[in-house]
Amino acid sequence: MKKRKQILMALVLLISGITLGQNLNQVEVSLKVEDQLQILIPALAEANQVRLLDATNVELYAEELDENDFKRNLSLANLPLGDYRIEIEGKKRLVIQHLSKTKQGLSLANQGVVFKPSVKAFGKNQELVRLTFKNPTPKRSSVKVYDSSGALVTKFRNDENYFNKVLDFSDVPHGEYSIAVEKAGKNYIEKVYIGE
Repeated sequence: MKKRKQILMALVLLISGITLGQNLNQVEVSLKVEDQLQILIPALAEANQVRLLDATNVELYAEELDENDFKRNLSLANLPLGDYRIEIEGKKRLVIQHLSKTKQGLSLANQGVVFKPSVKAFGKNQELVRLTFKNPTPKRSSVKVYDSSGALVTKFRNDENYFNKVLDFSDVPHGEYSIAVEKAGKNYIEKVYIGE
């Protein structure tokens, strides 16, 4: 029985990975002509924002996406020499492309996908919260929990590549809490309501 559950779980993960991979393969970031960046995001990719950031994380371009196909040609002629990051953000993941502008021209490199933290409240009064995330870097991740007034309730650090823990909120007042996760140099905030 236990082996059957493991096989079923592996099959579910495989199917999820295939579907996710198909959606990510549909996103296209490319250099078309000199100093011209083309971004193509079909509606099926489930992206909700595209951003261009410099090496110090200053946002140079950002656009919210709707459920339609997205196509933009961005001129990079006035962009100074340096390193940049293109982020295509969805509900559960962030696709990152590295853009470099040198005297020799422009180059693109895929930096991969970062999965956002998952937060799920459960229990009789939704007092238990499962927090799950993957940290793709050797850097430590941190978790901070704030109440609705912004006061820090608790904080802790994590050295593991995969974090999957249940947080117990049974000793705190009912209400809305924010769970802030810092990993791989990015901050993610998820809200959860504790109570009936």
